[in-house]
Amino acid sequence: MILPKSLKILLFNLSTTFLALLFLFALLEIGARIAIPRQYYEFSPATNDWVEDDTLGWKNKPNHETQAYRFERMVHFSTNPDGLRPKEAKREKSDGIVRVMLFGNSTVASWDIPEHQTLHRCLDSLLDLSGQEYEVINAAVLGYSTDQSLLNIQRLLPIYSPDIVLYGYCINDLYLNASGYYTGLYKPRYTMDEGVLKLALPENPNTEFFSNAVAYRLKDMVQYSAFYGFLRPFIQRARIKYSRQAELDQGGINDIARYETPFAQDSLFQLLALLVNEMDKECKAQGASFLFYAHPEVLTVWPPYRKAIGKEDVEPFIIENKLREIADSYALDFVGMVSTFLENQEAGPFHSLPQDSHCNPKGYSLQAKVLSEHIINKKPATL
Repeated sequence: MILPKSLKILLFNLSTTFLALLFLFALLEIGARIAIPRQYYEFSPATNDWVEDDTLGWKNKPNHETQAYRFERMVHFSTNPDGLRPKEAKREKSDGIVRVMLFGNSTVASWDIPEHQTLHRCLDSLLDLSGQEYEVINAAVLGYSTDQSLLNIQRLLPIYSPDIVLYGYCINDLYLNASGYYTGLYKPRYTMDEGVLKLALPENPNTEFFSNAVAYRLKDMVQYSAFYGFLRPFIQRARIKYSRQAELDQGGINDIARYETPFAQDSLFQLLALLVNEMDKECKAQGASFLFYAHPEVLTVWPPYRKAIGKEDVEPFIIENKLREIADSYALDFVGMVSTFLENQEAGPFHSLPQDSHCNPKGYSLQAKVLSEHIINKKPATL
């Protein structure tokens, strides 16, 4: 078939334009890789820090070293042979040291924060001021829910023999505890049978997810471009500014009213209670004290945010009240955060908004202050 002359010209022009743009992008890409330090453009998704685990679904890579440019700051992430932080943490506990272990998800891991400002580093420093030498080990893993944290506690406590165990609850945990799936990954879950927990291991292995085949799909390849990586912070700020992302609900807070449901009428809270109680039992069996707390959600501790999204009527203590109800029902040690955050508004904001709803360094520092005071004043009987 002979193409009309006008169509030939159009196809030629389109092809020429495409090749010119491709050549221009290649020049920009090469220039970016030559002129810009690698750490400012390298793409390092959180999943690169994980390996598959038959029981937990995934876990932190052991002996892992990585760095990423997060929220206009460089952060380094490194783990010990068991995937724990800090990387110098050892299984053997030195004489005279009180060992504290943290469990939870990204809100505890503080992955986006420079190492010296992470929750475990801040808590360690504050506890040492008491005159007693402490060691704080962070066993939190991004994406974990309460069930995975329980399994992680059961796995690690016999190995590390901590004196005190802390679990940080996140509002996302409530629904994930009832699910065997999380953003493309299979995970374990517990069901309740007349008040007894029944464990179901991941329905399928996550081998395919961790094969890295996903990373090479066309829609993901641009993430690994040096030129795009350099522009990523500016693109992110523009998207936030014009999409009003700063005013959107984040972290599952759309259903925060559920926390007003009576404990006895909500199976999700009953499941959460059994899981946390099982953590306490495991700690007692290993000779450790247990306490838990709730990540200070931006909606509950930062009034300007509540005003921005039109939720000024939300009760700041709505999450903590429910967790205190669980703690009282099972005689568990719960640490509240909201009061301290509300009393220190001049030090805020405490979260990485508008980019992210996790705490910023100021938020983790204040969390560490609350936890350290509770630990020091509590003087666990095991010590």
